[in-house]
Amino acid sequence: MSAASAWRTRSALRRLGGWVAVTYLGFAIFGDIHLQLAGGTTSFDPSDIAADAVLVGFLFGAVSGALIGSLQWIVLRSWAPRARGWIPCTAIGFGFAHAMNDAVPYRPLDLLATLLIGGVMLGAMQAIALRHVIARPWVWVAVVAVAWTLGWTAAAAVLGTIERNPLAELFLGNGTAGLLIGAITGGALLSQLGSGEVAAEGQLARS
Repeated sequence: MSAASAWRTRSALRRLGGWVAVTYLGFAIFGDIHLQLAGGTTSFDPSDIAADAVLVGFLFGAVSGALIGSLQWIVLRSWAPRARGWIPCTAIGFGFAHAMNDAVPYRPLDLLATLLIGGVMLGAMQAIALRHVIARPWVWVAVVAVAWTLGWTAAAAVLGTIERNPLAELFLGNGTAGLLIGAITGGALLSQLGSGEVAAEGQLARS
């Protein structure tokens, strides 16, 4: 391995580690998406949708997404500086997922379907920010949907074992989601970008 190649590898791994760390921290502190974990599903009635709950849910989710996206941008701005819309796109994606979870006072879909839809919402918004950076932005939608589903499914299992310990709920429960989501999405960024945006330009040119 040449010195230049070794440097690129170390740089990419540092960015991957940084990405996982900031994603974990962001989800641990700001990542509550109001999943309704208890009980089963209830038949959906459109008249049950509370417009004020949707609006408030979107605003809370957007703030959470903006804070998490801001932490991720600390790493991403040197990895993919052209993804300048990352923070607002992440904020809107979180807002949509949060609003969906708050729209009715019950869970109309099973947890897996709820998580997949939320992940697609977030991934689609983030793909807009990444459209000039990665060769196949639609792949990002699938990656985030899978990461979101696996991360929050694991978080739900962890949260089910925690009782009356808010810090553990944040850093072990929500943090589990952040750790898995960060690892999966970070791996996808590493695959697409390597040590930086320059590595992706050849892929974009060939696509």
